[in-house]
Amino acid sequence: MKTEDYKGVLATLKSIINGTEFEGHVYSVGGCERDYIAGRVIKDIDLVVDLPDGGIKLSKWLEANGHTVGTVVVYEHFGTTMFRLKEYPDIELEAVQTRKEAYHDMESRNPETAYGTIMDDCTRRDFTYNAIYRNISTEEVCDFNGSSLKDLNSNILKCCGEPDIIFKEDSLRILRAVRFYSRYNSVIDRDTYLGMVNNVHRLSIISKERIQDEFVKILQSEHVVEGVELLFTINAMKFIFSGAELMDCFKKKMVLESIRCIKNSGHASVASYIAAILYFDVKFPYNELRDLKFSNDVTQEVLFILEKVKKLLDEKNIMLPKNIRKLEYECKSFVRFYEVLQVYSAVTLDRQVFTHLVGVARRHVNRGKSLFAYKLPVNGDDIMTVLGIEAGPTVKEAQNFLLKKIYRKPTMTRDECITELTKHFRK
Repeated sequence: MKTEDYKGVLATLKSIINGTEFEGHVYSVGGCERDYIAGRVIKDIDLVVDLPDGGIKLSKWLEANGHTVGTVVVYEHFGTTMFRLKEYPDIELEAVQTRKEAYHDMESRNPETAYGTIMDDCTRRDFTYNAIYRNISTEEVCDFNGSSLKDLNSNILKCCGEPDIIFKEDSLRILRAVRFYSRYNSVIDRDTYLGMVNNVHRLSIISKERIQDEFVKILQSEHVVEGVELLFTINAMKFIFSGAELMDCFKKKMVLESIRCIKNSGHASVASYIAAILYFDVKFPYNELRDLKFSNDVTQEVLFILEKVKKLLDEKNIMLPKNIRKLEYECKSFVRFYEVLQVYSAVTLDRQVFTHLVGVARRHVNRGKSLFAYKLPVNGDDIMTVLGIEAGPTVKEAQNFLLKKIYRKPTMTRDECITELTKHFRK
């Protein structure tokens, strides 16, 4: 959201709660304050209220007094709520009471929570630059642990408390640390880094869904190469893709070079990055993707890229016009074509092939001669009629025969297709 909108939301809330029980007790906190102070794009607004059940009470009071729009969602079990102010109907706010946490089951990352003081709330947070509060009524920026603002200004990633405890209680924070490192190019505090290394084995108790979510965010980060390298360095990649445990130093280096190549090529998708990683662990890519709970769409996209890359590696001359058009036809879209070549050039370190083939495909598109989303001028019924046959394998054989002709001459008309079919199949 725009900085002006963020400031407007806080100013509106300040005016609304003035003179109420909530005055002086509502704080914006976390990513919104971190990014606002750092001059970055603000994504979400999180509020804490230092009153028992404060988040729920605030949202219900706002709704009862006509200050909200749409549905106010309340999660009683978690003590959280989401709402939108009438003045800013497109911006969702999340509110919760200040909390303290206790981890009684060390085989779970889900703590018992209860109402706590603002200091309790501060010390339970993961990293110092995520623990900056702003009192909405006084507009005061509050650095309760004493180093949050300094660490933010120095771009240092440091745990709010004892790193060994922080990561032992919730090892998903290790991947969150990698995400912030790769997003902001932060410098990781030494003790924080050692805490990550010492507790990385506890990623084994984290659900695959949560691991996948953090991993995708790492791949979407500005400093993705550094993020993936850190995953290897702290031995966390094997908890994402099991095959990574068997990668030697050479393969790990090739993965990083491939990620760098894809990033530098312009459009970089999560599917391209994953395909490049799995290329060096090609034994069971489907199982790896399934185990990490990726959607069918993402899984099929990655597998498609890997399949085409392997075929290109087996092709003796992929520069031939017929082979380029064949790839266009199989990819169906320029984006997919681009991704396949992106990964091919990344794993082979052959930038020349990528540049040439993408350039050829662009010219085909501009001249209306590409085979993206192409359909043969004749269908199955036409083929059966022309050849006097019934449905069967010969129809598919005839279609493949025509496609080979089309790869060489993409402007073939319906009549030309029929002529070729007659000549070949009626010998």
